[in-house]
Amino acid sequence: MSACATLCQIRKKSEKKKPTEVGFLKALNYFNDLSKMNDCYEKAYKYLNSPTKMFRGFNLILMGAPSVLNMFHTKEGELLDEIELLEKVMPNYYVLTEGNSKGIESVMKAEALFEQGNLDDAYILCEKAKYMAESRNQIEVLVMVELLKARISLMKAEFDHVESYLTNMTTIMKNNKMYNNQVLIDMCQGMINILYENVDGVPNWLKDSQTIESKVSIVWLGYANIIYGRYLLVTGDYNKLLAISGQMLDIANIFSNIMYKIYTYIYIALANYYIDKKDKAINLLVQAIKLAYKDNIVMPFVSMSTELESLFAKVDMIDDEKYIDFIHNLQSCFKEYGKGISVIKKASLNTQSYGLTKREYEVAKLAAQRLSNKEIAEILFIAESTVKSNLKIIFSKLSINSRNELKNFFK
Repeated sequence: MSACATLCQIRKKSEKKKPTEVGFLKALNYFNDLSKMNDCYEKAYKYLNSPTKMFRGFNLILMGAPSVLNMFHTKEGELLDEIELLEKVMPNYYVLTEGNSKGIESVMKAEALFEQGNLDDAYILCEKAKYMAESRNQIEVLVMVELLKARISLMKAEFDHVESYLTNMTTIMKNNKMYNNQVLIDMCQGMINILYENVDGVPNWLKDSQTIESKVSIVWLGYANIIYGRYLLVTGDYNKLLAISGQMLDIANIFSNIMYKIYTYIYIALANYYIDKKDKAINLLVQAIKLAYKDNIVMPFVSMSTELESLFAKVDMIDDEKYIDFIHNLQSCFKEYGKGISVIKKASLNTQSYGLTKREYEVAKLAAQRLSNKEIAEILFIAESTVKSNLKIIFSKLSINSRNELKNFFK
């Protein structure tokens, strides 16, 4: 065979192979659209049936995000279908990438069970995901597993276990320097700490919107906003939260991340409630419920059960038949896990401030002395309505129901 003929054959083979390699990377254009991603991976697998040469070992399917569910749950009412589709996507992806991100389908199922309040089965699937990830040394997946275990323990008020899982995350990264990603660890630790309102445990860069945007990619931004939004609630910066809430929803809409939307609607509902815009607060909470009820996603509400209980009592839709099962499950989870959350919050509170802002602490201390709202307002040079609003928040944070109980905290 002539040299010219040989070159022609090589070129033809290259032309046939190139589209399949490019097809693998084409899936990036459809990031978190599982159906379109699956089409790309199926075509690439059909022609290659072996690892692609274009892959270089980074986390291509999740971009290093801390949660599978938060990335791929994009349509309310279709969570089970999304889980099944991810299970269909991954075998081809594993062949093409030599097992990269091994175990994320089990992580997504575990996260779904957790969000639905099934903590025991979620933990079992965490162990399965851990086994799969360890078989391919998938560090980021192992970190996600530890994060979910920490959240499960948080709901069960197992504070020692929470701390243990947080330590495990850091150890996993430190022992695998080529995978070291401090931003990922900060996000995981920030999430756990802000869930039980330990503001000091949240990395400083996650307490500032500008720093967040400079630190994380747009893929991670919604997750960072869950942490930052809760931080603004805990510290009482309601006006700032309301000012950026539209931007937070815009970020959630870029990839249609349902979980980010649910959390954001809950946050801005509470912020409005705390500044006495009750009707608006109720409407926003209803928006969160509408996004969550079809898939029975309860944990975003349960994690703030103390703050939300009084607001839920004012939601008319509770009598609507299509929401009844969801509301019943939500109330059950409030009873089962709400008390544990209160216990773990109290365990982490600073003994001097009790997790209150400076203004809330001043109001609480004066109220504990049995001063009236008017007297407190005159001493602090604030409006009576501000005193009333602050007391509502103080009762919520301290898990008490009356001014009389303040004497147990401020003697």
